[in-house]
Amino acid sequence: MAEHPLLDKPPIEEVVCGFVFAPQPVDTMDFGVYWEPRRDEFPTRQVHPAILEGGTLLQMGAPPMRSWLISADDSRVLQLQNDRFFINWRKRNGKYPGFVTMVTTRGFGARQPRNSADLRSGW
Repeated sequence: MAEHPLLDKPPIEEVVCGFVFAPQPVDTMDFGVYWEPRRDEFPTRQVHPAILEGGTLLQMGAPPMRSWLISADDSRVLQLQNDRFFINWRKRNGKYPGFVTMVTTRGFGARQPRNSADLRSGW
């Protein structure tokens, strides 16, 4: 991979990188199992409406949800949904780590779910 220069003060406030995959049979309780071994690194959690593709969704029952796991310094967010996995870096007090570092050591290089069984097992 080619080396890219790092800017001293990059004009970046937030970066999001992720995967979208076929919907998996998971719910917010499964996300809790995934969160448990990561609580020290991501102590804050939030529930948000799911990101939906396409037009209006007519649905009976509870709407689809998305879980956020937020790092202790508030700079990273893992977003878990039944059909996507995203990691955000947000400018807080730290320096932008660079895309390669973000996805290899602070995000996707770490363990991420591959399917609903991974989420349920806390993989």
